[in-house]
Amino acid sequence: MECSLWAKADPTIVIVHSYSPDYEWTIGQDYGIRAAYKKYYSGNETRLIRIYLNQKKKTGAELEGQVALAKERIKTAKPAGVVLTDDFAFEKLSQFVRHLKITQSFSGVNKELSDYGYTGKEKGIAGTFERYNMSATARLLMALRPSIRNILILADDDITGTTLTRQAQDQIREDQTLEKIGLKLDFYNGSSFEGLKRKLLSVNPETTGVLFTSFYRLIDSNSRSVNYTEVDQWVNENTRFLDAGLVSFHVKNGRLISLAGSDYENGFYAGELLFKALTTGIDISKFGVRRFVPLQLQLNHKRAKQIRVTFPFEILSYALSSEFLFSEWENGSD
Repeated sequence: MECSLWAKADPTIVIVHSYSPDYEWTIGQDYGIRAAYKKYYSGNETRLIRIYLNQKKKTGAELEGQVALAKERIKTAKPAGVVLTDDFAFEKLSQFVRHLKITQSFSGVNKELSDYGYTGKEKGIAGTFERYNMSATARLLMALRPSIRNILILADDDITGTTLTRQAQDQIREDQTLEKIGLKLDFYNGSSFEGLKRKLLSVNPETTGVLFTSFYRLIDSNSRSVNYTEVDQWVNENTRFLDAGLVSFHVKNGRLISLAGSDYENGFYAGELLFKALTTGIDISKFGVRRFVPLQLQLNHKRAKQIRVTFPFEILSYALSSEFLFSEWENGSD
């Protein structure tokens, strides 16, 4: 195994994931963090401590108990660094980790640092935001079906879902092209699978495109937690509207198109920032915060055939020839 020439002894690292270990986004981020760890160290993963808060599956006192246990494990482990993935873990633990003076990196955060009490000038913290171009996604749906004049945005009613909904709303309303044609927005932020079904069955596929942002906290009429793959399966079997996702596995699981953010990229960059700081002794804040991660245009030909839509040559060509749409460092440099 090839390792960096300036690697030191493998440090103890705590990785706190907001969600459960079976969620594809979490799996991808974890894989990226591990890949970065192997780049800088020997790859002995016994020094990696993973904590899963299961925020999409737990609520109330049970969820707060998970947070309390995570704090205790961090204090006991005395790690060299901590990686926090997604907004819930960052909201609940970032200031706690900072108080312990442990170097931290974050991955997949949707809200701004100022929303969590940071000025952006603090030492000991950096990471990668999760950002999407949802107005461009809306324009893609309209390019495939020019009669579309409405976009329905689906999201959970938690911190991530509400943030994505607001960002989609702001982006689409600030897009002069979409404003000029009078594109209208509709939203479903809820936890009822039956309510989601009713909403989607009311959609006119000729005039409305659907944007799936997050849909991972749904419960059925028996108060049973509904796995997001069940939602995808139901959508594939019962609907014919043009739909888009935000991440790679959305298209893999059935959505038509996606300007997809990469779970792996988010995790890898967050891990690399942390391990670069630990191995060089340079404060992690000096490496900057990655605001835009690469987005890739992905197409689902099976879904296209199902709903009888054809991808224009321009879209096919762009999907094949372009790797990244956005890649920018807000501060600092690589």
